[in-house]
Amino acid sequence: MLKWIREVHRPEIKKIVNLEKAAFGNSGADEWTLVPLLRHGRVFAYYQEEQLIGEAQFLKDWDQPATAYLYSVAVERKWHGKGIGTRFLQECFAHLAAEGIQRIELTVDPANEAALKVYRDKLGFTVTGYRENEYGEHIHRYVMLCRI
Repeated sequence: MLKWIREVHRPEIKKIVNLEKAAFGNSGADEWTLVPLLRHGRVFAYYQEEQLIGEAQFLKDWDQPATAYLYSVAVERKWHGKGIGTRFLQECFAHLAAEGIQRIELTVDPANEAALKVYRDKLGFTVTGYRENEYGEHIHRYVMLCRI
């Protein structure tokens, strides 16, 4: 079940932060990052049997208002490989499309084959660019775009 998180509810935020930390370590969003994203972006949670198992954060592109940027997405590890992440993102995209978003952009580690496979093969993203040192020295990213 998809839920758009609009309110600052500390227990829920804590669970989202824990998912971020499990997926991205110290690079994951913390409460200081998440609260402004709740207020000024779109944060979605995905529940399975009333358990939070996924979260995604989107920003709107000020220069291209019909484009949203997928800032982060994480699914609890035990749910990997079951199609949950794909279904979750498809539901997020449908929600954003209803708000007038036509394109989703993201960046991804070129070595993250699992994510690339999902983005390309299951969600229809294409690589549109390459950014060297995007998040620091030797931390490169593909830029990917999908029309929804």
